[in-house]
Amino acid sequence: MGEVGQTLVTYEGGTYAVGFSDDVVTFIEQGWEDQGGITPEGATEIVEDLLPRDARLLERYYAPATAAGPTSLLMERYDSRGLEDLLEEGDGDGTGSILVLYQETPAEGRFEPNVARVDIMVGEAP
Repeated sequence: MGEVGQTLVTYEGGTYAVGFSDDVVTFIEQGWEDQGGITPEGATEIVEDLLPRDARLLERYYAPATAAGPTSLLMERYDSRGLEDLLEEGDGDGTGSILVLYQETPAEGRFEPNVARVDIMVGEAP
């Protein structure tokens, strides 16, 4: 059972934070900081299970690391026509655009970073 926050519902003691718009999930955040992060492959598998089946990757890019933040930010932008259709049935404020943000941190014992947190966000119409 979820716990209602300000605008998000948290599950499993805060492991997941989920935002809704007209009963459609429009935001998901999951973190693994307490485990030192997980592998990029593990994070990708989790994200793929959460995306709509028709989501297609449009672009992928890295943002430079900041002194106070994670090692790097990997962003992927997807499009889903099915999601766009579903959101149009509701309040009409959504698009089929999905942004996935991976927060990466140094991994112990290997060059490739771990993923500490993932955010999946659905775009809103301008």
